[in-house]
Amino acid sequence: MDIARLLLQDLLKKYESSKAFTSPGPVQRRVQLNVYKGEFKPYDIEDYERKVHIHQVISQLRDEQLIDYTWMRGEEQHILHRIWLKIERVDAAYDRAGLVSPKAEAGRVLAEIDIAWTDFQHAEEEGTTDSIAWIGTVLADMRRVLSERQRLTSPLPTSREQALKLVAALRGLIALSLSGQQEMPERVFSIQIYGDSKAFAQQVRTRLASLIRRYLLPGLLGHPAERLDDLDLSEDELLGLVNLSRSPEIFEWSGPLTLMRCGRQLDYGFFPLCGTLSAAELNGLSIELPAQVQRILFVENRTNFYWLMQQRTQNEDWQDTLLIYHGGCFSPARGHFFHQVQKAAEHASASRAEPVTVYHWGDIDLGGFFMFSRLQHSFFPQLKPWHMDCHDLLSNISQAQPISRAYAERLQALLVDERFAVFHDVIKIALERGIRLEQEALLGK
Repeated sequence: MDIARLLLQDLLKKYESSKAFTSPGPVQRRVQLNVYKGEFKPYDIEDYERKVHIHQVISQLRDEQLIDYTWMRGEEQHILHRIWLKIERVDAAYDRAGLVSPKAEAGRVLAEIDIAWTDFQHAEEEGTTDSIAWIGTVLADMRRVLSERQRLTSPLPTSREQALKLVAALRGLIALSLSGQQEMPERVFSIQIYGDSKAFAQQVRTRLASLIRRYLLPGLLGHPAERLDDLDLSEDELLGLVNLSRSPEIFEWSGPLTLMRCGRQLDYGFFPLCGTLSAAELNGLSIELPAQVQRILFVENRTNFYWLMQQRTQNEDWQDTLLIYHGGCFSPARGHFFHQVQKAAEHASASRAEPVTVYHWGDIDLGGFFMFSRLQHSFFPQLKPWHMDCHDLLSNISQAQPISRAYAERLQALLVDERFAVFHDVIKIALERGIRLEQEALLGK
């Protein structure tokens, strides 16, 4: 048993939880162990040989100016009372104990954060920080926490290695923003940042997704993070918000659409059932709506999109409708595609007596309302909900799902938010009945 190491570890652990650890100046209160009261477990006054050995060890540590101590009154050289750390020699105590100071670990990570901050400022100078403003907030929080706490703690991992990898990922996202690239495969990102195609997925992915949920999502949806806890978003969806994907994102629609680039055009009316486009093909692309398209319907859920796609091909009443798979919390790349649809709808409406009407079909719940609001405020101010009203909720109440008290409180908050005024009536019913409804419940009706 290495008594010296055990003793210093106990003292340093106490030091790290004391005011002395974070205070920039001297602190009068000692960082000490009351040995007589059993705060150093190996010390047993009934075990003479061990006691003598410990006395020899602490004498040596005092000679090294790492600690000091006192004896019980009347038991000098026989029974220890208190042992305390010499704060002015704390770095030497860490070395002697074979430990790395949390301050030293924090300092190394802070140095990398400062480099990332310089990258972010460069992006600001280039005018490309709109999409990565959240990273500036993350870095500021990390710097503040390290300065105040002098240790690795949230929003950083407690492991120095993992913290450095996370900061490296943030630097990679800043570089991706500066490059103007719409989308990057995760494995390519991992190789570029870590020199290993699997390092990101194995060690960083989950932590970065957590930061995105905490720092980016509230800004996108216009609500504080605690109100978004019930949004069921996968890591894939969250990472898609920063242009990282496992594979190229594919956009899907059903209905006539003309794609144009460099004076050439492609008529997707040739594909009566479904058209698709890779995010990799977005650059330089524009969209035109044929005259027959009178309305556009965004469908949040893929199952519902496929069901409507079949209905469209079998029903003449749907031939004037362009169906677009929405996909939930859309990525910047999908947002770019939606923006092209927006411009096409505006161009078509300008030359017609009746404008193109745009609808959104989503769940009758927090997520559905948030997705509608984001699509409306990002691209389509006149957006209308489709099958998301009181009648739809009540007529399918047998398939509704119960909501928790916390969920109801988050739903209640939308009633004082005018951005969700179109849903206030259905929200009131959802609260009265304590339910929510997924859009799949309406299939076949």
